[in-house]
Amino acid sequence: MRRNDRFHLEPAQDLETVPLVSADFDVPTGRLLLTDTLRVSGFSNGIEFDADRAYGALSLNHEAGCVARTKAHASEHGLGFAQTTNTYVVAHLHPTSGRIIVSECWTSDGKEDADGDAAALGWKKIGTFSCDVWRVTAVDQATACALMTAGGNASARATLDAYLASDDTYAQNVLRLDVPAGPWRIHSGPDFAERVDRAAFDIPDHIMPWLVLEPVTA
Repeated sequence: MRRNDRFHLEPAQDLETVPLVSADFDVPTGRLLLTDTLRVSGFSNGIEFDADRAYGALSLNHEAGCVARTKAHASEHGLGFAQTTNTYVVAHLHPTSGRIIVSECWTSDGKEDADGDAAALGWKKIGTFSCDVWRVTAVDQATACALMTAGGNASARATLDAYLASDDTYAQNVLRLDVPAGPWRIHSGPDFAERVDRAAFDIPDHIMPWLVLEPVTA
């Protein structure tokens, strides 16, 4: 069964597997922020969708809505988004392709680094962060400022710079990366770790990825 738009139960007829998603977004300055969300004035308002979409087609309560939200955030807000659970993740950078994996920090086979985080052979560890709001967000600093401004912050750049330089606990939860400027692509979706083509992205078998980010080459 499922609940329809009126929240009434009805038989669920469309039981097709929701496909994985790939969506392009721009990283204009190459100064990429990777975290769960930016806890600064204006950012949440700047990335909001109207209620009809947020609780309808873009609902986080079903897989199709999560996939649609990834596409919408990329096309409308210029950021990478993937829904997770309440978890803690580790990010790794591939030395030649420039791809970034965000995966669970834990591993069940003992392949851990000195910090106890899941190690990815052949990849460089970038850092870890907590997904307290059950998501991963990848956004260029300039885009973040534009979204904060759209969300009502009249001094977005100063606010963001001060926040990232602060000792705030969640400011320390933001990974700051210098990456190639230009278009990037996010790959994610339901049961991503089980369904992704690991060979295509050179993902080690023992890690549990939530998403892959990659620069888009011509």
